[in-house]
Parts: sequence; C-alpha cells; structure tokens
Amino acid sequence: MIKKLPSMPTETFSTLYAEQWFKKAFTSRFDHSTIQLRRPDIPLDESTTLEIGGRKIELLYLGPAHTEGDMVAYVPDAKVLFAGDLLFFKGMTCERVFLRVGIPQVWAGPFSSWIRILDLFLTMDIDLFVPGHGPVGTKDDVRDVRDILSFFIETGTRGYSQGIRDPVELAYQTRFPEKWRGYGEQERMVINLCSFWKEVDPEYKVPGFHELMCIAGDYHKFLNER
Repeated sequence: MIKKLPSMPTETFSTLYAEQWFKKAFTSRFDHSTIQLRRPDIPLDESTTLEIGGRKIELLYLGPAHTEGDMVAYVPDAKVLFAGDLLFFKGMTCERVFLRVGIPQVWAGPFSSWIRILDLFLTMDIDLFVPGHGPVGTKDDVRDVRDILSFFIETGTRGYSQGIRDPVELAYQTRFPEKWRGYGEQERMVINLCSFWKEVDPEYKVPGFHELMCIAGDYHKFLNER
C-alpha cells in the first residue's frame, strides 16, 4: 500500500487541504518506490531470548497496544530497552528533515493494554529507553507517554458519559493541556479518540486508514486556523 500513497487521486480526499497535508506527511519526504518486503529471519509469536555476540537479548511480546504485534528488545546488562512504537518521546527526529514528535498513536489498543505495558516498563531495571519516535529517554518520559494515553481515556469516557456520540465532534471540542501543546502531531487528538471510541461504544466502526487520514488532515487545518 505504501508505494501507492504518492499517486492517490485528489478525488479520494475530503478536502484539498487534507490531500496536501497527507502527501506532505507521508510521501514528500520519502522515496517509497524501492521498498522491498523482507520476511523475518526468525519468525516469532511469543517472547524469546537470543544471544548475540555473547550478550543476552530478551525479545518480549507484551500484548497489543500501538499495533497487535508490538515487540520490544531488552538488553538486561546494559539496562536498555528498544521499545519501538510503544514509546513516542517529545523532541525532534531526523528523517531527512527534522520533525516534531511526541503524541503517541493508538492503532490497535486497547488503551488499557498499552498503559499496562508502560507500567511494566517502570518496574523493570532500565536506565535508557530507545523509542520508535523521538530521542532516547528515561522513565520520566515513559510516565509522560502514560499520562497522555490516560488523558485520552479520561477525555473519551467523560465525553461519552455526557452524551457525545461522535469522537470527531469531541476532538473539535477538546484541547491538550498546556504542557503537551508544544508536542508534534497534535492532529492525533482526533485519530486517537476515534481509536478509543470502540471501547465505549462496541457498535462504533473506526474509519479506515485513508478516511481517518482525511479526518486528521481537516483537523490539522482546524488547529492551524485557531
């Protein structure tokens, strides 16, 4: 699918702004044309331990969170955890250009599962965390990610209990607390509320990826015009 992103026709987007935002975010910085799928050298469906160069590496599957297949690599003697997209830390990341990052993105969930995993990280003998997005961090940064996810749970649960039945509507009524407003990718407010909504309304169908990106693009415009 990723190879098709640059050529998605204009008529498939909700607005011109959504198309421009989407293609800038996903295609203009990168050349996807040469991507080749590579199958894993060691297929895994559960936690395991490897030895590489005399060093023990624990590969841990901790349950669904960002996606259904998140795994982390823990190096006990170095007290380092490579967390992949289970961690999004505030800062700048260099991917040909510098991008502001910081707000985690929930695709699979449930949110409570991700928080449970972060609580586990906080109990482990770890000094440094290597996130999927952002700079290397510490347990203080892990607590920050946990707080952001808790914010989405609290916001979504409260909005639903107050009679709101559309997560997009709730997103337009909500702002991040001041301490997170400088974080990148603020449009994830609307994406994450859509992801969370199935936890309060079992009949809710989360929009497909492309539709969700259109919603996020329009929300990005709304934020820029405030």
